[in-house]
Parts: sequence; C-alpha cells; structure tokens
Amino acid sequence: MNFLRNISVSAILIILVPIEGFADTESESSYLGTPLSTWLDRLIHATNEQSFAYSSNAIRELGTNAVSVLLQIAETNVPTFDVMNYYPAPFLNALAGGNEFSLQVALGARVLGPLAKPLFSKLTNQAGGNDRDVHWVATSTLMNAGAAGIWELMRARSDSHIGLGPPFSGYFHQLIEMNPRHYIPIFIDIYQRGEPNMRKESRKLLSDVFCYDLNPGSDELIPFLQKQFQDSDGFLRSQILFHLGRCTNRPTLVLPVITKSLEDSDATVRTAATNALNAIKAAK
Repeated sequence: MNFLRNISVSAILIILVPIEGFADTESESSYLGTPLSTWLDRLIHATNEQSFAYSSNAIRELGTNAVSVLLQIAETNVPTFDVMNYYPAPFLNALAGGNEFSLQVALGARVLGPLAKPLFSKLTNQAGGNDRDVHWVATSTLMNAGAAGIWELMRARSDSHIGLGPPFSGYFHQLIEMNPRHYIPIFIDIYQRGEPNMRKESRKLLSDVFCYDLNPGSDELIPFLQKQFQDSDGFLRSQILFHLGRCTNRPTLVLPVITKSLEDSDATVRTAATNALNAIKAAK
C-alpha cells in the first residue's frame, strides 16, 4: 500500500513540474502586449533618449512585477563575470564593459525609482560578500543604477559594509569624467545631505576629481561649475576654484568668478582664488 502511495505521489510530482514551468512562462508580465523581458532588452539596447523613455515607461507601468523579475535576475545572473564586454550607448551614462544582465538590473532599478529599494538591498549584500567577481559586478551595477544606487553604495561604504578601495574608487572617477554634469551633482548632494561618514567619502572623491580628473577648459563644464559654485560651501567653492585655475586656456570664462572670490568671506576660498589667479597669470 505504501509502495502504491509513493508511486502515486511521484506521478503527481512528475505531472506538476512541467505544468508549473509552463505556467511561469505563460504568466510573464506584459505591457501593451509586449513581455517584460522584451522591454528590458529594449531598455539596455536603446539607441536614443526617445526609445529609452518609451521602454522606461513600460517598466514603470509593470511596477512591482518588474521588481520581482529584476530580483531574480540579480540573484541568478548578475554574479556572472565571464561575459563582461557590453558597451551601452553614451547617453545612458553607464560604465562600459559590464554584462547585459547587470545593465538590465541597473537601468531597471534606475527607472523604477523608490520601488527598486528591495533590489538595492540585494545588490548591496552581494557587493559586501567575499566573492570578488560577485562583488565587482554588483558594485558596478549599483553605480550604473543612477543617484539612488550611488547613494546606497556610498552608504554601504561609509558603514564599512563594503571595502571599496582601488579599483572601485577609480570607477567613481570614471563615472564623473564620463558625464560631469550628470554625476557631480549626485556626489555634491551626498556631500551636503549624507550621513557624516558619507560626507567624508564624498568630500575626498570630489577633491580628487576637481584637482586631477576633470579635463580643464571645457566650454560646457566651466559654466556648469560656476553655477554649482553659487550654491556651495567653502570647501566646494575652493575645490571648484582649484579646477578653474587649471583652465588656463579659457581665462575670459573663469576670471570673473576667480576675481570675485578674492573677497569671499571664507579664508580658504580667498586662498584658493589667489592661487587660481596666479595660475592663470603664469600661463599667459
């Protein structure tokens, strides 16, 4: 009797397994008749901002269903380190060289906004693990996830949850160099509003970027930095002045701000302005 019962149970299980798999395939969430997997693929292969916005809207419409699928991808595919050669379109502001799975998770989280919080928790845990490959991929995924992902990564780093030494700090520099107008405000925001340890990390990063990384003399970057200058504290104003002092090929653009800063209320800023002015004069 027990033997027959075991056979019956086994038979039921054999029947259930394929049915369950079939149900999963058939029940994939879709929007406008197009499955989520296709929207995710279109998202990372977008060639212009219009197509990216269209796919982004579809993923936002799928909401929590999209989060569930992205969590599964993060669990099973993001740690894959062997295919790291994907190069997204420049307007996506994403690090090149990752894999398509990690970019799906990163850009999916970016467009989902606050709904993606469980996804950020998953990636932060992966980035804090002992497996270096998983750590690298999860970290770069968070970097590519936009402001929210970078905030989570900086918070984890400042909590000593993730030991982000070289080369990972270098990837932050790459992000900023790739699109300063997009990424500098994120790190300035962390510096101004983050927890004390986060502010400390962001301060060091910004100092390195302004002093060494940013390409001086950009007609687009200089006005942007001058605008940032107006809303910044003494530390940031002095760092921006340091960079403006390097812009020796654009004196007419930078001299008004530098000259005005000679009378700044902050002594550190006045010193930075004097040094910047001397650098400009020495280059003539």
